[in-house]
Amino acid sequence: VRDYNHSVGHSYRSHVPIEPYLSDQWYVKVTDDRMTGEALRALSDEQYEGVKPSREAASGDGAGDGELSFYPARYAKTFQAWHENLRDWCISRQLWWGHRIPVWTHDQGAFGSLTFEESKAKLDRWSNDGRLWYHFAGTQIELGLGDEALWWVCVRNEGDHEVIGFLEDHGAKQDPDVLDTWFSSALWPISTMGWPEPKNYPETIGLLETFNPSSVLTTGRDIITLWVSRMVMFNRYFRNGTLPFRHVYIHPMIQDGHGQRMSKSLGNGVDPRDIIHTHGADALRYIFVQMATTTQDVRLPVDMLCPHCEHAFRPTQTKNPTGHRVSVPEPQCPNCSRKMVSAYGISSGLASETDDTPLALNTSQKFDLGRNFANKLWNAARFALGQMNGETSGEVRLDELSLVDRWILARLYHIVRKIEAALAEYQFNVYADAMYEFIWGDFCDWYLEAIKPTVKDSPAQQQVLRTVLNAILRILHPICPFVTESLWPHVQATGDASLEGICLAPSEMLAEAAWPEIDAAVDDVHALADFTSLQALVESIRNIRGEHNVPPKKHIRLFATPATSALIERANRTVCALAGLSSVQTIDHRPPDALAFTFDGEEQALADVIEKVDAEMERDRLRRQITDLQRRREGLVNRLANPGYADKAPAHLVDETRTQLATVEADLGAAAKAIEAL
Repeated sequence: VRDYNHSVGHSYRSHVPIEPYLSDQWYVKVTDDRMTGEALRALSDEQYEGVKPSREAASGDGAGDGELSFYPARYAKTFQAWHENLRDWCISRQLWWGHRIPVWTHDQGAFGSLTFEESKAKLDRWSNDGRLWYHFAGTQIELGLGDEALWWVCVRNEGDHEVIGFLEDHGAKQDPDVLDTWFSSALWPISTMGWPEPKNYPETIGLLETFNPSSVLTTGRDIITLWVSRMVMFNRYFRNGTLPFRHVYIHPMIQDGHGQRMSKSLGNGVDPRDIIHTHGADALRYIFVQMATTTQDVRLPVDMLCPHCEHAFRPTQTKNPTGHRVSVPEPQCPNCSRKMVSAYGISSGLASETDDTPLALNTSQKFDLGRNFANKLWNAARFALGQMNGETSGEVRLDELSLVDRWILARLYHIVRKIEAALAEYQFNVYADAMYEFIWGDFCDWYLEAIKPTVKDSPAQQQVLRTVLNAILRILHPICPFVTESLWPHVQATGDASLEGICLAPSEMLAEAAWPEIDAAVDDVHALADFTSLQALVESIRNIRGEHNVPPKKHIRLFATPATSALIERANRTVCALAGLSSVQTIDHRPPDALAFTFDGEEQALADVIEKVDAEMERDRLRRQITDLQRRREGLVNRLANPGYADKAPAHLVDETRTQLATVEADLGAAAKAIEAL
């Protein structure tokens, strides 16, 4: 005998060595074509790699084939590979919790004093699918015989105490093992709705036909094989090929800031109630939707909230005995210097909560964005409601609206289409980002600022504002339900939201309101192009104001070329409001003491920015602008010179790149002329 060192597995719960123990186990023959074959054939043809296994005669009739799809699609490979390499499934567990295996055993060759023949007489024989079944007292049971020295009796209905009593009275004992958790879970889609005998549970009658199959299963990637695959196999086997669901959405796993999985034992999780307390329910919901990307894992840095002064801070970190990074048991607030107890301190038993050292709440700065977004919407809605006096101008025609109104309606059309396309592919982060882009950027930063000088005197513009705000609440409601529902009655009270090509059916509650119906006629491509150019002009003017520290309330003059003046004229007073202009004059040369800048390949000028132009300073600014334009031109030229892009990229993208290159070269020429004129 000699010592042999090796790695001994330990239970993660009890931390004691795991010792091998040989015993009889129960198995499910999942390698049968009616199980794994049916699961593979359920996968959609687009996501299946190779040729699906042919159906054996004993399998189903093809109902449900090709109807199962995964989102993101790459997880279909996990599903397929597992089934292709599947072994028979051991379903018995030696645990003290779980569903007891419904099998009764007798090792005497017969039940008590009854002989084998007497037992058969007592149990009326009943045949089903070639298996040996017996019918007794209105309940179906299954009888298995080895060499007629051992009987296994499986009672289909565990609630039939008469049958169970008969078996136990004659010496049978129920198997001590319990079913594997995932075996019970695999039956969940059907067993929760009355299967196999809904008549025994009258309240479940009709549920299977109504809700099986359902539409979508949302779950994590770690249980695709443990649960998703087995639900598919069981449902198809017991329900004649019917799938329990058609789409499987795999959400990312949320980790803490160190890439560790959140758990109570590490104290690195975020209690939703804490976030609702500090940031609000909508901020919590919005950020989680925004984090639901198609990536495998996302990180959520965890901060701590001082229970004494409610100051958020990053606690001091340490390593626990398992090597994980955790908060120290008793962190100290950097703001008030008082101590508290961390969640890890409580779970590890290293610290106790007292009146002097209360438990700190976990939080995260990531939710600040969600809170700020909800506040932005609330304040924007308050401003918009203050601009509407309830008057309407009757039927508002799209072609009679101003440029900025036609632009915001076209942007609304594209955002709704973008959201619908994202939801069809379960790209929830695209949905959240699109709403942020539209509400914060288009609606608040551009549209509301642009209409401030005109909306009070324009019933038609008020109707556009009312319609857009009404539509925003509808499409944002699924991810920010509380703030939108709170605003809904006030928006409804301003009047009917309707425009040519836009249908917003009235509803007392926003939760029951219909999704906006917007016709393609609302998509004004000319308004989109013109206003995009105006945005670029305004940004150029704002950059110059910022470089020269022009006060926000000071108005300056713009000297524009005829083409730029025509563009500004189409937007009425929009540019003056957005860029802080006192006037716009059309010229063909730059006046003295005016700052030159390039826009759309032509030289424009701004007066009243500074008292006197410093020629050398202006040359330096233009040189920096030329350097930036040259860098952009080089990138665009290289992109077009790359055969992989020029020949394979979509034609509209290549044309867009060529247009950008032409604009950059025109801006370079205008900047060079501006330097020469100094």
